[in-house]
Amino acid sequence: MNKAFNFIGRIVLTILTVLLIGYGWAFLEIKILLRPYPELFGLVFYHQGDSTMISSFAEDDIVVVKKDAEYTAGDKIMYMTEDSEYFIRNVTNTSAERVALSCDNCKLESEEISSSSVIGKAIGKINNFGKFIKFFKQKWFLITLAVVGFSFVIVSQYIHETPKKIN
Repeated sequence: MNKAFNFIGRIVLTILTVLLIGYGWAFLEIKILLRPYPELFGLVFYHQGDSTMISSFAEDDIVVVKKDAEYTAGDKIMYMTEDSEYFIRNVTNTSAERVALSCDNCKLESEEISSSSVIGKAIGKINNFGKFIKFFKQKWFLITLAVVGFSFVIVSQYIHETPKKIN
């Protein structure tokens, strides 16, 4: 019984530790290093929160973006607006200073941005992983996970199994 409580407690605490490392990394990138978004080895992980690019990226997909990658017409890019919002769009035309964009499910037919606003080129996606991230970002879940994990570890330290006597 003691081993089971200890094992479950360690699993819960391991999950909590991994989550805290992820949050810590994102906090370090954004708040300490003052980057507009967290990146890892030149890759940006963008949570597609809407259905504007539904034929390419579904809502709650995580889009993997290679920062500062070369792009041409037909590629999908991530860019930042003047309001510091990020979007993924299709490139329809490029020039030295401007990029014409379109999306799969927008009211606007096309838009044009400065090429300096482009963050990078979308190179892949992780299907539906945004749902997982949304769930683990909830404060009630993190607090519950911490309380349950610490409870299992503490209880496992106070449960003593009586040894069996051998005749």
